[in-house]
Amino acid sequence: MFKKIAFICMMLLLGVTLIACNGDTISFAEPNVEIEVGEKYDLSPVLSKTSLKINYTMDKNDVITIEGGKVTGVAAGIVKVTATIDGTDISATITITVVEKQSETPTISFKDEDVELEIGEEYTLNPTLSNSELVVIYSADPMSSVELTGNKVKALIVGTVTITATITDTEVSATIQIKIVEEQVTPTISFDTDIVELEIGEEYTLVPDLSNNKLEVVYSAAPSEKVSFAGNKVKALAAGDVIITATIKNTEIKATKTLQIKEKTTLSFESDNITIDLGVENEVVLVPTITGENIIDLLVAYEIANDEIISIENNTVKGLKVGTTSITAKIIGTNVETVITVNVINTTTLTVETITTIAAGDTHKLVVTDSADKYGIGVMFESSDSNILTVTSTGTVKGINGGVATITITSLSNGKKLSFDVTVTYQAATGLTIGFGEKTYETENSYKGIFSVEPRQADQEIIFSSNNPDIAYVNDFGYLVTGTVTGNVAITGKVASNEEITMVINITVEEKFDPMKIIESLHETKIINQEMILYGYEYTAGGKYPVQPMLGSVSKFLFEDLVITPNMMKSTAVGYTGVFHAPKTRFITYHDTGAAGAGSTALANSNYNNSDAEVSWHFTVGDDAIYQQLPTNMVAWHAGDGTGTKFEEIPTGVKFNGNLRPTVTITTDGYFALDGEKTTYLAPTKSGVIAKTSDINDNGLFTIVKDGYYYMGTTWYSSTYGYISNRGGNNNAIGIEMAINSGSDLYSSYHHLAKLIGKLMEDNNLGIADVQPHHFFSGKNCPGTMRNARIEQHFLEMVEAEYLVRTKLKGYTLDFSTTANQYVDSRGRIFNLPTVATPITYKVRIQHAELHYDATVVLETILPAKSDLAKPTNRFGFGY
Repeated sequence: MFKKIAFICMMLLLGVTLIACNGDTISFAEPNVEIEVGEKYDLSPVLSKTSLKINYTMDKNDVITIEGGKVTGVAAGIVKVTATIDGTDISATITITVVEKQSETPTISFKDEDVELEIGEEYTLNPTLSNSELVVIYSADPMSSVELTGNKVKALIVGTVTITATITDTEVSATIQIKIVEEQVTPTISFDTDIVELEIGEEYTLVPDLSNNKLEVVYSAAPSEKVSFAGNKVKALAAGDVIITATIKNTEIKATKTLQIKEKTTLSFESDNITIDLGVENEVVLVPTITGENIIDLLVAYEIANDEIISIENNTVKGLKVGTTSITAKIIGTNVETVITVNVINTTTLTVETITTIAAGDTHKLVVTDSADKYGIGVMFESSDSNILTVTSTGTVKGINGGVATITITSLSNGKKLSFDVTVTYQAATGLTIGFGEKTYETENSYKGIFSVEPRQADQEIIFSSNNPDIAYVNDFGYLVTGTVTGNVAITGKVASNEEITMVINITVEEKFDPMKIIESLHETKIINQEMILYGYEYTAGGKYPVQPMLGSVSKFLFEDLVITPNMMKSTAVGYTGVFHAPKTRFITYHDTGAAGAGSTALANSNYNNSDAEVSWHFTVGDDAIYQQLPTNMVAWHAGDGTGTKFEEIPTGVKFNGNLRPTVTITTDGYFALDGEKTTYLAPTKSGVIAKTSDINDNGLFTIVKDGYYYMGTTWYSSTYGYISNRGGNNNAIGIEMAINSGSDLYSSYHHLAKLIGKLMEDNNLGIADVQPHHFFSGKNCPGTMRNARIEQHFLEMVEAEYLVRTKLKGYTLDFSTTANQYVDSRGRIFNLPTVATPITYKVRIQHAELHYDATVVLETILPAKSDLAKPTNRFGFGY
């Protein structure tokens, strides 16, 4: 019996439920359980007695935790839990499987399916979420129709927009439709002006300002018969005031504008004036008629299509040249105009077989018949441009340069004229010479070209090119322009009419000259302190020339602005010629007045131009002022060489040898020679006797290089002064007189003269060789005071100093200062000397704002003692 009971107990121990021999049991209702991580499960084993105490063990410690019989899932895995009755071996097991927590699917929805917004209105998106912690992002289609900021949407453009709200990190979304409509506002209409003036027949476009340009406008007028409409265009039909009303269609919103319609303004002429036939030199008076309202102050202006054919002044039309042109007459301040046709016909008594073309260098004899010439008085010939062609008093035409010029023939019997155009054609080019007259070239500078096409009657146009324009190139004005880069460059010139004729010159460009070195080069190391004979026609009480001391300056440049005071000659003055330099200004001539009286100031001498004297000059210079009497390009009477002979450049037949200033001599057979080579130019004689080189004036004769050859200016022999001199003083030079009045600061006058000449050189593109004394043109000993003191070269250095600063230091400012202001003023002029020779210093600050240049030069010179006054140089043995 015992064996049977024991066998049964053993079998029960092998099952889930174990039964102790004493009758206690333990078991699990579910031997296998599955929970999620974080989920709790109550083990609750089935016990035979509720009072039994249970102990739990597990085969893994990282899957679950057990506390008070409750299991909590910690990590995914499988764990076996054993429950044992305390104090026994009776137990039961349960297998627990822990899986990851399965999240629930979130949801999102909108309460409203459709929303309507006006443009500019905002709406807050408030979707319903299954979990309030969910994050939502929004998008719109089309995106351009709205503005999204967080969950706020702002309507921008009319249309339908789909807003999509999506839960982040999911594809769960919901949509809402938003319909956007126009903002409901009251439309407005207005006009920018209340009143508009129109003439009958004039049209006006009505353009009201609308709050919405899609609005339609309807127009009406009161009274309606005075205007007509075509859309928004209104046309004036009758004079009077008209109220235009613009109404927004389908509304009562309107705006008004007043049209003040006037009678049309018209301009007319007598029927005979619409087309005019007019003889050369004949006149006709135009009689305009203006109709309309408020026409009392209206004026008529005239515009001529071709002012070479006619002229008009004060309604009077004058025929100038045969041809047809038109006059446009217009009422000033309006668009009203009338066109008049004018036919100028030939009413002259002259007949001539005209020519239309002539080759440069060729001549043609004109044969003229004047039916009005009963006494053989003849005719006068004129050329409109002597650079293109010339015509002699006997009618011989000569082509000079290519172009068109007008020949005018005037009857000396009745003043009738006959004009015709002649085209001068060029000769074929045969050679080319180019150069720029310098040995060295600096960066950022320009140099005048010396070039020509041979023969001179050929087309002188030259095409230039550079193999490195950054270093240098030739501009349209024939100047070599250097850049900022140094180095070698090849300049090629080609004859435009025959590009096979070329010439290449190689040029080296060096670094730009230092402004400080320029100022240093103007420094005076030896100060002038000498007595000066004031040579002229005024004497002291003893019958001798006045003498006075003259102090120099610390620099050849005067640190003072140039001031020119106009004191213009009257056109009725005897010396006022009214004729201008032809073809151009070639020289600057300097004189002194020869008047040593204390009252012979610059102003007194300037005023002398308006006297009855047969003299005139352009500028008068003194120590206190510079006066201008004439335009710089007007012929004046100051050089003593007359005006009857033109200054011309005469070929010498001698080729250019590279020397721009050749020595001029006279051969034994009476021809000029240049650097010893005989020319083809016969020198003037001395009353029929061959002249000698010693008969040439002290300042020499004019020479220039053209076409690869030397040319000389027109020369003449002055029997008054006994010298061969140059023409062009009166006809082609700017004349300047300098006052030498006793008691004046003579050296300041020289400074002012140099400063003026420097400006005139720059203005007229002249070089220092073009600056000549009166003596150069007539042999007269003028300027006598300067020549007697032998300071001409020093004066020309002062001129070059002024020109150098004007050109090389253009754009710079120069500030002069010195601590020796008891001897030197702010201009650099010495006005007092110490009792003993004394060294002094001065500073010149050089600035250029755009170039960011700022430098100061400090220079030292020695002032001589006051007692070291040099006696006057007496070159010509004057009495003093």
